Amino acid sequence: MQEESLEYVPQYIREALARLGTETHISIGAESYLVPRHLLPNELEWRTSVLTWCVERIIHAVSGSPNPETLLQSASHEVRCIAGLNDHELNAVTEIVKRRLAAEVGETANAQSVRSPLLRLRALASLHYEDAWRDLTQRYKAMLTQEGAPHPYTFNC
Repeated sequence: MQEESLEYVPQYIREALARLGTETHISIGAESYLVPRHLLPNELEWRTSVLTWCVERIIHAVSGSPNPETLLQSASHEVRCIAGLNDHELNAVTEIVKRRLAAEVGETANAQSVRSPLLRLRALASLHYEDAWRDLTQRYKAMLTQEGAPHPYTFNC
């Protein structure tokens, strides 16, 4: 993955730190931002979009593998580092991925016939995930700098 990593601090932690007299600064790539203590406009929608992106990105990373379970841990760790997931978010994302993978295997009578087209689409899909992540990081930056009106992220593959 070539995606720019970001840090995320939930609003309740920002509020607690502010009550202790400290400010919350985060990094997105090489840039640093001061994050206000209050909930940002569209913050919950944005974070839900990030979690959706994480699920889809992990599924993309492990699809086509003869044993996706072996790649799940490394793909989850990589996405965690990029999206700044906490333990609860990572566990939820991983559980959703496992359920979706199990459903796909259960619905597919011939896994090999599905795997072949998926492999052909991997390169194209990788570009989509990178573009989608750039959009999500730009939305977060806009929220932090109040320069734009973010919109809900929808994943279309």
